[in-house]
Amino acid sequence: MISVNNILEKCIFFSICLATFDGLNIYNIGLFQRGYVIPTVIGIILYFFTIKNKKIYLNKTIKCFVLFVVYSICISIFNINNIMGVEFKNQTAENNLIATVRLLLLILCMLLYYTEILIKKERLIEWIYRGIKYSFYVVAIISFIQIFAMMGIEIAQNIQFIIEPYINVQISQLEQMNVDLTDREITRVHGVSQEASSFGNYLMIVFPWLCLGAVYFDKSLISKAFCIFAVIFAILSYSRIAYGCMFLEIVILIFLSNKIRKYIFSFKFMLFFIIFLGCIIFYIDIETIQENFISVITSFFISDGAYESSNLTRLGLQYTAFDMFLSKPLIGFGLGQFQFNAVEYIPEWAYFSAEIRRFANAGDPTTFIGTFNTHIRVLVESGIVGGILWFYIAWHGLKNYLIVLKYIEKDKKLIIKCIIISYIFSFLSFINFDDYIIFYYWFLIVLSETLLYKVKKS
Repeated sequence: MISVNNILEKCIFFSICLATFDGLNIYNIGLFQRGYVIPTVIGIILYFFTIKNKKIYLNKTIKCFVLFVVYSICISIFNINNIMGVEFKNQTAENNLIATVRLLLLILCMLLYYTEILIKKERLIEWIYRGIKYSFYVVAIISFIQIFAMMGIEIAQNIQFIIEPYINVQISQLEQMNVDLTDREITRVHGVSQEASSFGNYLMIVFPWLCLGAVYFDKSLISKAFCIFAVIFAILSYSRIAYGCMFLEIVILIFLSNKIRKYIFSFKFMLFFIIFLGCIIFYIDIETIQENFISVITSFFISDGAYESSNLTRLGLQYTAFDMFLSKPLIGFGLGQFQFNAVEYIPEWAYFSAEIRRFANAGDPTTFIGTFNTHIRVLVESGIVGGILWFYIAWHGLKNYLIVLKYIEKDKKLIIKCIIISYIFSFLSFINFDDYIIFYYWFLIVLSETLLYKVKKS
């Protein structure tokens, strides 16, 4: 007979496997478009139904997060007169407040549920790697279909066009608006993510785990090939965050471990990588790849070319958000209130961005965008104290890993070092989106507390 704990464990494992899906076509329930939410919510419900039989682990991370949530709610109540009755683009400020509170409570439930199960799990890190590996099988298959579609192979294009509406809600929404998508081209690899930039976030977080599996757990040819595939997918995603962060990770990993340098970035495997990438480039328009690649690289240094508009939008909204924070550094604006107060703070130069012009136009309901940086969003919504609590949670997670690294056996230090890299880059992924709930970050926060608990116990 299957035990409750076994079901709860399986729900977390499926959450790890499905975390890369961020745009499943499930209408009217935006949160459920994230693949991990469904098994996690099932697990949370079952966890709280059986909570009287469980030990609740109120570690420092959970206590600090509760303090952050309570403080943010208090700030929102303090600003309630500026929230009630405010409407922008057919959305109300109080509904945004309630939705954000719900989201933070979901994170709190995740922290409680995940902590209790992971503490009891044996061979924990290998189990997590297995979930990431299974998800990468799916990602690799879909990504290669997209690469073959970019090569102009008709059957791959047909398969992609059939699959995409189910795993990318944006495509489905465009179809419902009767937008003609029959002649659309696939120009970037984005796996099972909605966009190439979110795919870049996924790759930079799982890449150290894939390297870890190749040298420590699997040591198989396919696990080593996965590392090469991840780099190729990052290159063909033309995602700036993937380029910058993956490059840094590769440099760090090469200098971090002789094993990684020997088994993954060896001459033999680099030769395989060059030949494999060369074959892809031969069949895809090489001028297009070269132009896109150079555009990504130059976008880090100059605001010119294909990424100029995106840069302007992101910088403009982050400048706006920071200006809002400076105007109310102590009391903030309240949870979920950026969009309802941003227009009067937008600098004139930011209006050169068409996206910002659409955002500022109250009569255009299609563009309702955030800060593109969760860290600045926290400062805007919860003020300087909320920001301190937010960054302290991240620092505490890193400190946990450093303590574990100090006391763990020498032959396992590489494992913790790779996880630390993944954790740091999961925190950096918040600069790419305006979103409190990035699965891997909160999961790795729980893992830091779990490993610290196990080290102290032993």
